[in-house]
Amino acid sequence: MLSIVDLAVIHMILAIKSHLSYFLEKGIISNVNSREINNSEGVGLDLAIAEIYEIQNEEAILGKEIRKTPSSQLVSPNMDGYLHLKPGKSYLVKTSEIFNLIPSISCQFYPRSTLFRSGIIFQSSILSVGYYGPMIFNLTNIGEQDFLVEIGARFATAVFTEVKGDSNSYRGQWNEGRVSQPNIEKQI
Repeated sequence: MLSIVDLAVIHMILAIKSHLSYFLEKGIISNVNSREINNSEGVGLDLAIAEIYEIQNEEAILGKEIRKTPSSQLVSPNMDGYLHLKPGKSYLVKTSEIFNLIPSISCQFYPRSTLFRSGIIFQSSILSVGYYGPMIFNLTNIGEQDFLVEIGARFATAVFTEVKGDSNSYRGQWNEGRVSQPNIEKQI
């Protein structure tokens, strides 16, 4: 059984204030907005919206050897300059930031509190070592009104953690920020 000290070592958070310069210098993350470079808050790095895609109402498959996702359609701003996330709809959000994780670092993601305070569900996965590209997250509006967002708005926080021991690099098909895969493909 692991002790509390052992568990703390397993999940060592790399505070952004102490590590951002290194991350930028080594290309672990790029295209970071100036607000985060000059005035980050807390232990994580806030991520900005680059693009939003509405998930289309289509069949999806997750098999042992094949998969297919619904297609997605890029959302354009309305006349007011905002992208309107409609009630009951799910969206894929691409980050402005580009990740290029080295073998000793992984990343976890959390919503900024404005999302859940507004009835928006944020879904993500862990970012494994070896991934390259922007991240793609899911936002679902479970409220009864449109949720308005702007390109460049900060919506999620990345928390970098140290990886101890050997790991295999990510080799999946979602590298480089692919948004959806509406055609059946073989899983690697």
